[in-house]
Amino acid sequence: MTTGAPESARVPEEPPSPRSGAPALGAGRARALTVVAWLVTPTLALALGVALEAADREPAEGLGGASARYLPAEGDRTTALDADGRSIVTEHARSTGIEALLTAPTLVASSLLGALGEEDAMRAQWWRAERVEEDGARSTSLHRLSPDGVALAAVWGGELGFVFEPHLPLLPAGVRPGSAWSASGTALPGEALAYAAEFSAWSPAEPPLDAAGDPIPLTGGCLGVDARLRISQPGGGFERQIDESTVWCPGRGAVWSSATVDGVAVGFTEQRQARLVAARAPSAAAPSWRDVVEQDARLGVGGQLERIVQDPFFGAAATDGQYSVRPAVTADGRLVVANDRGDDLEVWSLAATTAELDLSAHPGGTIVAVGSAGGLVLAATSLRRIVAYDPLGRRLWSTPTDELVLAAPVAVDDGSGDVVALTRAGSVVRIAAADGGEVWRTSLGGDGRGELAVAGGQVLASDERGRVSALRLADGALQWRSEPGLVDALAADAEAGVVAVATDDGAVVLLGLERGEERGGTRMPGIATGIVVAGDAVVALTDERLLVLDADDLAVRWSGEGGAALLGEGEAVAVVGAADVVLRSSADGAERGRRELPAEALAESRAAVAVGAAVVALDTDGGLHRWELE
Repeated sequence: MTTGAPESARVPEEPPSPRSGAPALGAGRARALTVVAWLVTPTLALALGVALEAADREPAEGLGGASARYLPAEGDRTTALDADGRSIVTEHARSTGIEALLTAPTLVASSLLGALGEEDAMRAQWWRAERVEEDGARSTSLHRLSPDGVALAAVWGGELGFVFEPHLPLLPAGVRPGSAWSASGTALPGEALAYAAEFSAWSPAEPPLDAAGDPIPLTGGCLGVDARLRISQPGGGFERQIDESTVWCPGRGAVWSSATVDGVAVGFTEQRQARLVAARAPSAAAPSWRDVVEQDARLGVGGQLERIVQDPFFGAAATDGQYSVRPAVTADGRLVVANDRGDDLEVWSLAATTAELDLSAHPGGTIVAVGSAGGLVLAATSLRRIVAYDPLGRRLWSTPTDELVLAAPVAVDDGSGDVVALTRAGSVVRIAAADGGEVWRTSLGGDGRGELAVAGGQVLASDERGRVSALRLADGALQWRSEPGLVDALAADAEAGVVAVATDDGAVVLLGLERGEERGGTRMPGIATGIVVAGDAVVALTDERLLVLDADDLAVRWSGEGGAALLGEGEAVAVVGAADVVLRSSADGAERGRRELPAEALAESRAAVAVGAAVVALDTDGGLHRWELE
């Protein structure tokens, strides 16, 4: 295997940058510059190696000719080791139309759209590879599949970015051993950089060796490609030459590379059956709502947040999205969402007026639920899988389920970091945080319904037969079962020793956490949108009514207007409605502040979560709002 760049391999020249005030790329940037330089070559731009947990399906039929068969499938995860033994994790996304351009920096998207034209962009087929290194460095490469084959359109996320016009032809449609081709054009808008490339294809006579010196299996039809790529600044000042030999295998992408960048050896090898160790979770957890919200808390100022994506080379750009899945919150206080535009999992850091994208990932399929457990960020997908990422955004594992998981996977409360999930088939499964393995599985005996709750060493789950079951957290054994009716909302609290449920026929029922005995009940009009146990009160919300009830017998303490979402615990709760957000005392319902939502924020539906001492609301049409408590 080749070695990494020595200290002497440094480039003092600064390439042209479209970002105002971009830092100079001097000696301290040697590794970053080298890594990004070989990102534009076929191998590293294209995602590197394969792991066994890739989605079990073939790529969709599309453009690219025979060369498209070398590409990994939509939603696959592949892994590799670079020349210095560092792991690289890459996820692959396939899409058609302008949607793929929405994930790119503004300059990249506008350049590609301008070159293609709107009509061609609407029909264009894309392959996007998102790469994360073990130190958290991220980069993305976007490729177009056309009747001419597979071509690299753009690269972003690193200290250098590129937009190729015409696209860099990595694998022509009819490529075969003996094929030769070349191309030239610009590598940045405005002819700031130029490129010239020559390629030739060959048949691998024997398997290349991986990082351990073992042969990399070559499945039928693997292809070798030699490439020479020159990138230069017209008039001088910056120049780079990459010479590379790459081996591609059908469905696996590039599995091996040996290359030099200006004579310095680099490369990578496929890492098969890779088990990644999660990056350490943040040392300091964000304060919870219960920790920081007091009885006399007031709803402070706030409003809609501007969402910003920072790119080291192309600069900052505003972005948006569509969010139909209820969000989650990480242990360190970041917002987890599923963006319907691209079916990407996103994690955002929130400030007073802005939200900045920390990381994005592509688990494959459509994301139907998101969650967080310890240091893990979780996504349940339409492919009947739960996919876990570490704090750096590297996909750690992907666990199949017997049916869709429509409710957020929930962290257990025994310190293990494990996760429990409820499937539509009625299976409650505990999943090991380390590797995604199944710890235990219990069937409810009916289709699963609604959210899960974990409290007092038990998992609380409901089913379509109108039952609530309590399962022992240690082994999934049934502890008790009650039949309150079809559950629309469920909450449990170990300190109060209760389980509160709201049913689809307007009932609110209180159960004992230890034995499941019914302690009281009442009725309220409308469709249940939330229920919480807050101190010695149960707060239930429908689209028509809010009730504050006594946690001992559900005697009504106070009632008010309904809303779309309910959040909170302890001393105060927040109700998010169609036109405003209201903070109320959980003891008596007294109003502690009201803020109007802007008229343009109205949407089909709205979800809300507590992020520290703040209320965060998310609209299906993309509005993101935050109000700090004071």
